Amino acid sequence: MSAHSNKKENKGLKSIASTLLNFIEHATDGIVLIQDRIIKYINESGAKLMGYSPREVMGISFEKFIHPDDLKRVTDTYEKRLKGEKVSSRYELKLREKEGKISYVEVNADIVNYQGKPATISILRDITEKKKLIEEVKEKALFFESLFDNSSEAVALLDASGHVIKVNKEFEKMFGYTINEMEGQLLDPFVAQGDLLKEAEQIRKRTDKGEKIELETIRVKKDGSLFNVHITESPIKSGDKIVGKYVIYRDISARKKAEEKLKESERKYRELVEFADAGILIDDRNGHIIYANKRLAQIFGYQKISEFKKLTIQDFVHPEDIEMVLTYHQKRVSGKKAPHRYEFRGIRKDGKTVYLEVAASPLKTSEGIVGTRSYIWDISEHKRIEKRLEKSLKEKSVMLHEIHHRVKNNLQIIISLIRLQARRLKKSKLTEYLQILQDRVYSMSLIHDHFYKETHLDKINVASYIRDLVDHLFFIHNKKEKQIKIKLDLEKIYLDINKAIPFGMLVNEIITNILKHAFPGKKKGEFSIKLYREKNKKIWLLVNDNGVGIPKEVNIDNPSTMGLQLIRDLTNQIGGEIQIKSNGGTKITVIFPERNEVKGPEIRTQ
Repeated sequence: MSAHSNKKENKGLKSIASTLLNFIEHATDGIVLIQDRIIKYINESGAKLMGYSPREVMGISFEKFIHPDDLKRVTDTYEKRLKGEKVSSRYELKLREKEGKISYVEVNADIVNYQGKPATISILRDITEKKKLIEEVKEKALFFESLFDNSSEAVALLDASGHVIKVNKEFEKMFGYTINEMEGQLLDPFVAQGDLLKEAEQIRKRTDKGEKIELETIRVKKDGSLFNVHITESPIKSGDKIVGKYVIYRDISARKKAEEKLKESERKYRELVEFADAGILIDDRNGHIIYANKRLAQIFGYQKISEFKKLTIQDFVHPEDIEMVLTYHQKRVSGKKAPHRYEFRGIRKDGKTVYLEVAASPLKTSEGIVGTRSYIWDISEHKRIEKRLEKSLKEKSVMLHEIHHRVKNNLQIIISLIRLQARRLKKSKLTEYLQILQDRVYSMSLIHDHFYKETHLDKINVASYIRDLVDHLFFIHNKKEKQIKIKLDLEKIYLDINKAIPFGMLVNEIITNILKHAFPGKKKGEFSIKLYREKNKKIWLLVNDNGVGIPKEVNIDNPSTMGLQLIRDLTNQIGGEIQIKSNGGTKITVIFPERNEVKGPEIRTQ
């Protein structure tokens, strides 16, 4: 070969070498040459994988850039390759980047001779994004696997022809089969029998055509028991091709039982409403009838509910009450306050008036007040009885008024007879006794006079009675307010006739004794009367005077005078107790129950 020829060949080789070097420098994969663990050469892409420039990397041990997790595995593989041992030429590892980040690379390594010594040349491909994608896929796969296994609904995964690939735990629990019993076999014969199996096969045929099916039906467990289920069965497609199917079963037995109970409850409620003693009416905001039960139709004299439902409020309410009823209805549907329960008169189909009581309330929905609901009772018979009772009561009231009037008049006659007899007598003890007797009779007469004047005949206001009695006794005993001042503090208390008469006589005896004995001659003084009721329903009568007091020789515990004896007996008659204090005046306290109690008399002295 001539020199010219060799020169030309060398020039061609240099050109090829230059082209190869340029290719290596600009390759997208990293290319690295390692000898004696030192990086002898690395291209731009290889250095970039580690976050460096080629100049920063060359001359440094490759171990510096290997992640600790992979360092031993990589160095062992490197040593074995140099020794000629059989190792995989392709593997993956993690690199530590300059900033501390981690990148994943796929390595394809081989032995070469470099400057007369063995070296390794490796191609590095960045698979970081691929790794991330694989990890995401794994996470999603684990998620869906967990979702499948731990679903609260039974799920079966089938191939395109309906054979079982996989079932979850809830399916095994619901139907009683394990995956080992079912895998590779048609699903339908396991969960359905007879007509139910035919239904299941029809569903499968429809899903073969690409339909998604949802229905509520019955399925069979391994032990042969039937239960209600909601089924969702759908094809799984890859493009236009059906590659599989899934079936989801939800046990709805509890819901179905609840629905049956609700239906039964609704039936009973409807019967209760239809046969209720009260008429039940639901109307809209304009008073048009939406619902009426049989009883309501009967109240208004209609045989058919449909006939009654054609009416409005104006049609069955008495003309004199229609304004009131419509006003209440309008207030109620407007959300304003209206009486819940009231009475009105209605007009029956035959034109007769019927007396009614209604309990009405607004009917509310999510849209607001849409009408009213009313319960209506026929109180016509009650009204008739009420009128008879009112008439009877009025007659008795008139009779009692007449009795009280006559008793009062008779007592007044007795007082007049005593007064006439007293006038015939000369001043003597007998005259004084007759006056005392007149006062006692008058106290009873005054009671009947108050009963006669009261609206209610069963009780009288004893406060007004005491005032009238005090005025009378002051007049009879010729006492003036200039001589004896009186202070009255009287609560309005009502007593019935059985308690009012002895109480009136008791007050008469106490006041009479004060006027006769507490202020002899023209001695001036004052006394007070206080009447009130305690929380325990006991009534207190307090009488105080600043007169001369009760003489010491009078034995209050065992009195010989008729006045004190009568005070004690009258206190006993009203079921009370009496306390008498006499020390520079007299203080009398009488405590008695509003209603009679079985209790003996008690007299205490101080």
